[in-house]
Amino acid sequence: MSYLWSQQDLWARVEHDAEDIRDWAVERLLDMYPESEADLLLKIPDLPSKTVTRILSRGSGEVCPAGLLDIYAHIDNPRHKAGVAARLICHGHDVPVAPDDELLHEPCLYHLSSSAHGVAFLLQRYRDDIENPVALFYDLANAVDGSHLVSWLQEEPERKQRRRWFKHLETVWGCALLDLHRVSSASGAARALADTLATAPADPEVDALWKREVLSALSQDRLRLEAIAEAAAGRVSRLSDPDPIETSFLLACHPGGPSRSAVPGVSSECDRSR
Repeated sequence: MSYLWSQQDLWARVEHDAEDIRDWAVERLLDMYPESEADLLLKIPDLPSKTVTRILSRGSGEVCPAGLLDIYAHIDNPRHKAGVAARLICHGHDVPVAPDDELLHEPCLYHLSSSAHGVAFLLQRYRDDIENPVALFYDLANAVDGSHLVSWLQEEPERKQRRRWFKHLETVWGCALLDLHRVSSASGAARALADTLATAPADPEVDALWKREVLSALSQDRLRLEAIAEAAAGRVSRLSDPDPIETSFLLACHPGGPSRSAVPGVSSECDRSR
């Protein structure tokens, strides 16, 4: 497909003096010529701060050019360093991250939950750190499609309202949620998650290719839920006064267990929208 604006014309405007023109050119390159993302990342040292932020937040996260690790070592801006670190982690690079690193304080911004390496990093932080930044809970919940449920549970502390919502989810997903509205502690939420995963039936046998692909994705989520449950069991025993968001996080993960395995077949799984 040909476009009115060529790559050459857009690249010429990436270094324009006017910020709005630079941002416009970056947006157009990423939209119309996604193969430009790697080259944009390699130009990070030469671009103004706001343009770099645009590239890191707007990019797909699917590319990691060879020179990016060297660039990372020389970045001073904490947010830019965090964005590049996340990109490197998602592609399997071992990047040391301090507990106060900006990377751990940006909710769902840097795609950590979108790759196996990124999820492994988040899980390790969850296992090891007694006190985690709020963003880590959202990012880890996002890895099992539950970040919006964390937000809802944080906004709805009343048990009556929670009960009404969980009953609605039972109807929509076709599975029992074990009176989750009664759970008010991180230890209770961790036990409920472990119990559900332990008693959920195995995935059904299916023939259609699309159903196998769906089950494969759901099985990946289940493995992540099992890893979260295992890590949570160790964490909550060490916490003297868990932050309420930890309870919300574990409850948000919990519906993933029954919703993926307690429904016969997979048709309702495909219709479920979280």
